[in-house]
Formats: sequence, structure tokens, C-alpha cells
Amino acid sequence: MEWIKYHEAEKVFDLRTENSTYQMQVREYDTLVHLYYGSPVGDALITDRIVCVDRGFSGNPYEAEKDRTFSLDKLPQEYTAYGNGDYRINGLETEQADGSDTANLKFESYEITKGKYSLKGLPAMFAKEDEAAISDACKTVEVSIAYENGEQQVLLNGENVSKEIRKEEVGKMASATSVYKEVRTKLVELQQKLAADKDVIMDGRDIGTCVLPNAQVKIYLTASVETRAERRYQELQEKGAACDLEVIKKDIADRDYQDMHREISPLKQAEDAILVDSSDMGIEEVVETIKNIYREKC
Repeated sequence: MEWIKYHEAEKVFDLRTENSTYQMQVREYDTLVHLYYGSPVGDALITDRIVCVDRGFSGNPYEAEKDRTFSLDKLPQEYTAYGNGDYRINGLETEQADGSDTANLKFESYEITKGKYSLKGLPAMFAKEDEAAISDACKTVEVSIAYENGEQQVLLNGENVSKEIRKEEVGKMASATSVYKEVRTKLVELQQKLAADKDVIMDGRDIGTCVLPNAQVKIYLTASVETRAERRYQELQEKGAACDLEVIKKDIADRDYQDMHREISPLKQAEDAILVDSSDMGIEEVVETIKNIYREKC
């Protein structure tokens, strides 16, 4: 359960998930203040924690005139800025064309939309309810392959993303978004185009069954969850990245289950693919095994 509601009378934004509540309120002089973040509070609005009193010398909005009870540097503002009477360390500092650096943030309006908001032209990943947004983003995606110092590079809309696509979070999102029909269709189109343009060794979870069903050689390369987790762990350790073996193991198992049970292009061994279980093999042995299969087939 996730939803956002704006309570008009109290001017309170109420954001809820199954495990949390987040509330903020539009106060005097269109100032957005933080009310609450924590465990769910049901239908309660936490508006009684902010007490406005005369604090003596303290920053007050210009619009307050003689009202000394609304001190900006005593309020839990959602976002603070410089030069408006808030003397704390600020979250935002700007410089205008005339050299001034004052920013006076005010609430103006709001709009509640379904899903997450995206900025046109910028890449984004979305949750399940945003399938339409993901599908729309697919229309502008172009993937190509280039070679640099003898190493293959993957270009996304002209940008080298070879390192980024190997990150753990990208792998998770790839599995989460690949259940969408438009995503699968676009991926198959891109991969088939790559194979048509160049000789490729292509790996993926539906290459032999959907993308290249007529490939010369098909190999279903696998290993146990434990082995793959250990290999990934060692790889991240060598790169100096913080990681947890048990978390990696769970992520791999979850992704396997999700990919094997998705409706569109599920992960499975093609009927004419040769199974290679590398759980107890080193990299040199795996390479030699695959080369031998190729020689026999071709």
C-alpha cells in the first residue's frame, strides 16, 4: 500500500507506505515545513509539534512584518536556502545573474500523478506501475558495439556504458523491467540488429530461445547460486566495492526465479543448446570446453 494525499484544510501532504508515514505542511507565508517521518500513524496528522512563539532576535520572513513568532531558522523546513533569514547551514545556495545569492523558496502549487515523475531526455528506471513510461523510453534507445584497445565497448545512445551495465543495481533493474512486453520487444530488436551487423558471441537469458533461435552454436552456461555468488563477491572485493556475500546470493536466487517465471521470454534452456555447468570449473576450463563445442559444431 503506497499513496499520497493532500489534506486541503490542513494543507498537509501525507505520504504513506506499508511501513512508514511522511508528512509536510504548507505554513504561513507559503513556507513548506517538515512534520513527521517514521512508523505509520494511520489517519493522524502530526501538526501539533511546531509551536510558534516570539524567539527574540531570529530570522522572520519579510512578509511577516511585525510578527516575530514565525522564525525561519527555528522551523524544520523541508528545504532551507540562503539569504532569507535562516542562519543555519543551508541546503541550497545559488548565484543570480546580478551576483546576488539569495534564494527564497516558496510553495506555489502541487500535482499528484501516478507513478514516478521523469524528466524528458534523461534516463530513468521506474517501478512496476510505470510500465507506460518505460515503454515510452524504449522508443529513443539505440545500442551499438565498438572496440577500444581490442576490448568490446557497449554504447547507449552514443555514450559508453560498458562499466555501468555491470553494476549490481543495473542487473536488478534489468530483471525487474524485462518482464514488460515492450522492453522485451525492443531488446530482441536491438540484439538481432547487433548480430546481423557483426559476428558476435552473445550472452543473455533468452538468447538461444528468442533472440537468436537459429544461432550456429547454443550453449546453456550455468553454475550453482553459491558458485555465482562467490565469483561475484570476489569480483567486487577486487574492485574495492563494499559487498555482502549473503545479499549477493539472495539477489542471484531472486533474479533466477523472476526470470524463469516471467510470462514473456522466460529463462530456460533451448532444446538444441548444450548444457555447460561451470560450478566446479575454472575460467580456462570453461573457455576450452566452449571452444571444443564450437569446433565440433562448426
